[in-house]
Amino acid sequence: MSNYWWGNDAQYVKPKVEVVEKIKPKIVPMIGRLADYKDKFSSSGYYSSCKAIINQINEHFGWEREMMFIREYEKHYDEIVKFILSHYTIRDPTQLGAKMAHLIYVMKLMGHVGQFELKQKGLYLLNIENNPKQRDFDPWETILQRIDNEMECVKSLGGYMILLCYKHGYPLRIGDIVSTTINQTEDLNYLDLDNRIWHILAARTKNRRARNFEVTQEFCDQVRKNIHRSGFMVCRNNGQPYKSLPTMHLLGVEGLKVVEMRNSYETWNYARTDISEEEKCEISKRVLGHSPATARAYYTPLVNDLQKSIEH
Repeated sequence: MSNYWWGNDAQYVKPKVEVVEKIKPKIVPMIGRLADYKDKFSSSGYYSSCKAIINQINEHFGWEREMMFIREYEKHYDEIVKFILSHYTIRDPTQLGAKMAHLIYVMKLMGHVGQFELKQKGLYLLNIENNPKQRDFDPWETILQRIDNEMECVKSLGGYMILLCYKHGYPLRIGDIVSTTINQTEDLNYLDLDNRIWHILAARTKNRRARNFEVTQEFCDQVRKNIHRSGFMVCRNNGQPYKSLPTMHLLGVEGLKVVEMRNSYETWNYARTDISEEEKCEISKRVLGHSPATARAYYTPLVNDLQKSIEH
């Protein structure tokens, strides 16, 4: 049959019937291995940050490390918020929202957009007053006693070495210590036992700023006496480095947390009278790896009532 009809001066063209293909809904995986999405992250640093938070959460809930379990995260949203509040130093809704944004970023890479993101946006609207009060951690003198007690019973050499650093007044971030060796290389932090200098590479620290500081001879002697033959300050029993950042719990330290030790040390540091204010600031920058402003804002006895506001 012709598609045209002729009549008078008019021409009729039979309309074409377009066949609309049915679009199949995209299937979003509810479980994904982080390493499979590594190349999609905005940077290797952000990948490491997301992985660290997810590993902490997964370990707390008994889920496999380096995996994103979207369904479980959606189901346990409130519990995850409370865990972050208790595990990290959170001063305001913006900081809490930033931590949750790490998790949402990974979900989006996997193609998922759900209630987790919608609830996260509400955190920024919380009207919370920052009420200064004493943090719930022991003074540094008591922390030192607890460190001694832990060192007597910890079975992991890596855990022992981290406690050794803290005992001697070097409460670095755990990642700074794990990335340190006494054998100089181009891509690892270097503890120079001969010259008593600890070198931290920019690429191996959180804020991407290189730094170094002097250590005592006593500390160097103790490191030589106890360090693994591989030269790593912290490593697996076979001498191989950890592929992801280990927790204190994984290293066999049950009674102390990094955040309380660093907080306690900085509180003691800024309260001492045997050194100048400039020297205190240098300890913050060179040893702990943050600015004096950060030290006073986040490592002093001031916190807010954010967690109570969330829970009530």
